[in-house]
Amino acid sequence: MIAMIKSLAGMDKNDRRKPQTGKMTIKTDQSRHEVDVYTAGSTAGELMRCFDRQQEAT
Repeated sequence: MIAMIKSLAGMDKNDRRKPQTGKMTIKTDQSRHEVDVYTAGSTAGELMRCFDRQQEAT
């Protein structure tokens, strides 16, 4: 799942150690969401955070 999201966000899906930042757009019938994606390696594997920029502004 993380590899698919990283690919959609324009990130290197094979690099799990260094922090990465990417952006993607999710479109539905009624709305469009700009999502910021952040990843970082950890001792447990890989961490991912996704933020909807529209919800941050409100």
